[in-house]
Amino acid sequence: MMLNGVIKWLGEGVAFEGTTPEGAKFVLSGPAEMNNGKVLGPKPIEILLHAVAACTSVDTVAMLQARGAQISEYEVTVSGERGAVAPKPIEKINLLYNIKGKGMTSEMIEDVLKIAFEVESGVANTYKSNITWDFNLIEE
Repeated sequence: MMLNGVIKWLGEGVAFEGTTPEGAKFVLSGPAEMNNGKVLGPKPIEILLHAVAACTSVDTVAMLQARGAQISEYEVTVSGERGAVAPKPIEKINLLYNIKGKGMTSEMIEDVLKIAFEVESGVANTYKSNITWDFNLIEE
């Protein structure tokens, strides 16, 4: 399956507008010092971290809801360790899922997260060997 998109320079500094095939638009940017001191959007490397969190979250929330969970709050904190030598790729990613609601057990969440990481998430599987995760269930 071929994926595609378009990135266009915004005309100053190092900021770009991305457009998905469905027409959704977003801004990516270099650091503020390359944009006259302005933060114009997330850096591409930051988007990679958020993409892992978001992709696994789509699957996790959908599977929990399908199992009857009533989620009232859901948040993922993601962090990444970059290599010391240029181009400084992300070498390790850690995610902490904080899920609040009713009708869930720790076993259910662990099962759903395993499926999200091992079977469903194309983004997470891009980094498969370098990702760790954990969760907190806050029962209501």
